[in-house]
Amino acid sequence: MKEIDYFEYSSNALVQTAYVSSNPIDYTDDFLVGGTATADSSFSLPMYSPEKAVDDNTSTAWDTNPADPLPHWWKYDLGSGVTKIAKKLRINRHSFTWTVKDFILQGSNNDSDWTELMSGTIGATAGWYEWTFSNNTAYRYYRLWITSGYGSEMAINEIELMEEIDSLQCYSESTIKEQGSYSMKIFAQQTNSLNESLVRTLISPIDKSYTTLLKIKVRASRTGTNLRIRIHDSGGTWTTKDVNITSADTWQEVVWNIGGVANTDKDEIDQIEFKILNADSDTIYYVDDFIGTLGYRISRNIEASIIDFLREKFSVDWSSIKCEKTFAKIYSLELPSVCVRVGTSDHSKVQIGSNATVRDIQVLIDIFATSDGIRLDLKDYIIEKIKNGMIYYETEINEGQINNQFVNGRIRVTNIEETPINFGENKDLLDIHDRYRHLLTFTVSLGRVE
Repeated sequence: MKEIDYFEYSSNALVQTAYVSSNPIDYTDDFLVGGTATADSSFSLPMYSPEKAVDDNTSTAWDTNPADPLPHWWKYDLGSGVTKIAKKLRINRHSFTWTVKDFILQGSNNDSDWTELMSGTIGATAGWYEWTFSNNTAYRYYRLWITSGYGSEMAINEIELMEEIDSLQCYSESTIKEQGSYSMKIFAQQTNSLNESLVRTLISPIDKSYTTLLKIKVRASRTGTNLRIRIHDSGGTWTTKDVNITSADTWQEVVWNIGGVANTDKDEIDQIEFKILNADSDTIYYVDDFIGTLGYRISRNIEASIIDFLREKFSVDWSSIKCEKTFAKIYSLELPSVCVRVGTSDHSKVQIGSNATVRDIQVLIDIFATSDGIRLDLKDYIIEKIKNGMIYYETEINEGQINNQFVNGRIRVTNIEETPINFGENKDLLDIHDRYRHLLTFTVSLGRVE
């Protein structure tokens, strides 16, 4: 087994440096709702009262009394027990000539001791202005302290404050893991994380030549095909695996057959990507234990799957039948026997101009019987059992020995042909294994785009 990434990052800083998000930060909706707006001064008309700055209407405004001198303040109380960590401010400037220019945004939790969060200047033209700023403290009260304006009145159409949230970000996780001390936790925000990615760029590319299987442990808070994993070779080739989570909040092993990928397209893996395919709701993922192993190629996996399938059926219905994969083995066995071989493969383009193909594989099943009756019965039996397809198993190899077999799809039968084998000689002169022969030719597919 060859490590791709064990995700042994002991801090958020380390994992976020390794896997860089394409959109790490987003902001909540305006949280200046449900509270109380006040000000040191308001124009005498009700249409210019302090709450007009938070009524979600840019056609109304808070405005100060021109008789009241600077400085002015406008304040918002979120209410008892409510605090927010503001990190973004938006102000919609009034079209009046007289409006706010320079201000300080402050926060407080007792309405008397105020902390400066930022200072800003509103431009001379009407419209939205926004600022982001550093703040790690949750406050109940927020206040604009206004120090200058463009006239004798300080009009503002709308004021909005937002908290910061992660759109797509990864974290070090020490509790929910599959091996080692850590795994990588991924938070994907609803809507805003769609089509965003976490990408690790490798300083030293990983050579996965001759690797046939990639395996990674994945866990998610909801089911479905919502996450895509890709590896990139320095030659420019991306190889993709879409992850289907079948049970929420449960680790599952994702097996990815790259046996069909040319060695030149996996000998210098320089990037690993996790991409969000569906963002209908907030989702938490965990990934761990990303490795590459050797395994059978696809055609050999199909051959082994069919042999195992037939052996299981024969053991129940026709226990005297032997099933092997080589003629040499068959000719050493008693009859009746069956030999399963994989023939040629046909790679059809998915569409014109695309490099993607779907593979059809020829499977040859030779029947060696003791009589014409047994030959015909065995032929019909095999067709009946195989025509509806079977489970496709992939075989993992470790140090030349079969290490594991696991389900990874289904073999579909798309065509069946049958041919009696007649050597044109007196049967008594033939080897006993060749007297009653029949050939079944199946065309099968995994239905996968390669």
